[in-house]
Amino acid sequence: MQNNMEEVSGTASSLSAILQKISTDLEHESTLKESIKESLQPLDTVSRNVTALLNRSHSTPGDQLENLAQQALEQIKASASQWELVAERIPNGEYHKYQYQPSFILKSFTTSITLCYFLLHDDLVPIETVTSTIGIKPEWNDRIQLSPDDYLQGVIGASNELARLAMNSVTLQNFALPLRIASFEKDLFAGYSLLNLRNDTLRRRFDSLKYDVKRCEDVVYDITLRGLTPKQ
Repeated sequence: MQNNMEEVSGTASSLSAILQKISTDLEHESTLKESIKESLQPLDTVSRNVTALLNRSHSTPGDQLENLAQQALEQIKASASQWELVAERIPNGEYHKYQYQPSFILKSFTTSITLCYFLLHDDLVPIETVTSTIGIKPEWNDRIQLSPDDYLQGVIGASNELARLAMNSVTLQNFALPLRIASFEKDLFAGYSLLNLRNDTLRRRFDSLKYDVKRCEDVVYDITLRGLTPKQ
């Protein structure tokens, strides 16, 4: 009888130790996630400020758009050092475990940089350029990186904004910009159509590109019909 009681007591003690360890691990995990979240807050603020700045492009004359894009890029580059604090808080080799936390900000920055790059160069910004502009270093790859999915979703976000800009630029008598945007949107849609998109969210967002192309085509058709197309 005594042996049975000792066995029960030993089992209870072992069970308690296991659960206590799990509780400690959960608490540590929660603390770590909160720490990462805190390190991302300044970057979230920058992201929102840059988005607000670029939103002014819809009411900015065409000859001032490049300057606006440069201002936005400077704000993003100025926040680069904050990513080092984020990388320091994510354990080595734990990228996939915590990648969801900076994902929204990375997509937002990608959208802004893609928009700026188009306004400055009439082209799609490479993922490597986005990564370096944001300030994420290659040696952090096992902790934090701009994933292809986040990059592709961020670019789609820029496409949505450009389609809107094509419409609004007409009200500012900027009839050349919609033509540039329409050409870019067609090439972008053609490029995405060649990709084998496995991410459900990305596939759904890809559908919006078709509507962006259509909106731009409608704008170009309208200004062409009215004889407002800039002379070559």
